[in-house]
Amino acid sequence: MTNREGRAVKPLTTALLLVLTLAPVHAAPKKAERPVSDGKAILRECSLTLDLNGYHPRKVKNKFEAFDLGYCLGLVEGVFDNTSGEYFCPADHVKTERVLEVTVKFIKARPELQEKEGADIVRWALSDE
Repeated sequence: MTNREGRAVKPLTTALLLVLTLAPVHAAPKKAERPVSDGKAILRECSLTLDLNGYHPRKVKNKFEAFDLGYCLGLVEGVFDNTSGEYFCPADHVKTERVLEVTVKFIKARPELQEKEGADIVRWALSDE
């Protein structure tokens, strides 16, 4: 086999070009990313966490519930631990369940904040209490 200039083309090069030309371009469909840090997500995640841990205790049903529970607890406890004393002064021995209740109530009362960053919303909720 020769190219346009009349030079010999190696069989391996020909095979590679043939495969690349004929192989369909396969791009994996992009999975819908699950937002985890806006107010809507925090409301969903923390409502689920309250339900699972407080109101109707049960085991998580699937990996999504497990993720939501872990994300909510991590976010709320992280914001609480890192901002208490600076933005708000909590009473001694505040339980995580109470912090979750305050956060969920705050988001429900202010739907305009549902597009905001979750850590900010938790901090605002705790500062408002």
